[in-house]
Amino acid sequence: MASPADLGDLPPLNQSYRLKWVARAASWASNGWFTLPTVGPAPTLLLVGMETQELLPAGMPDFFAPLTLAHDGSECGQATDCDDPWDPLLVEMSQGGPTVPVTHKTRSDVGDYRVVVNLAGRFRDLHTMARECLEWTDPVPQGFFNMMIHRSD
Repeated sequence: MASPADLGDLPPLNQSYRLKWVARAASWASNGWFTLPTVGPAPTLLLVGMETQELLPAGMPDFFAPLTLAHDGSECGQATDCDDPWDPLLVEMSQGGPTVPVTHKTRSDVGDYRVVVNLAGRFRDLHTMARECLEWTDPVPQGFFNMMIHRSD
């Protein structure tokens, strides 16, 4: 989980900000993404957050600009077992420079930003789990992403 220390300093109160929020219903949950940039001719992205099944809102590939986020379906880490029903997912991030891989339960620096990933994982079928976790054969949605990104200067 993100802690207050992960947020760094609060943005100045004497500046204008523009909250961009997208919420979309999904089959059994809702998805939400937001950005908080400054207002002005050269806005600075200060804060990003998401709690969603999809990394980006559909049709909005530049939603987090100047950051790019991508997930190609890759998993990383240990395979799922009955005691840990998450397959960690690998997300690639960049701020126009080198790509930085980030994954489940990590904190990373990407360009001028600090990334706190509470969750980037694929959860396996609850029905199978209820049958004593015999096989994980029916994944529910591809992934869940719950992360916070803030400018670190």
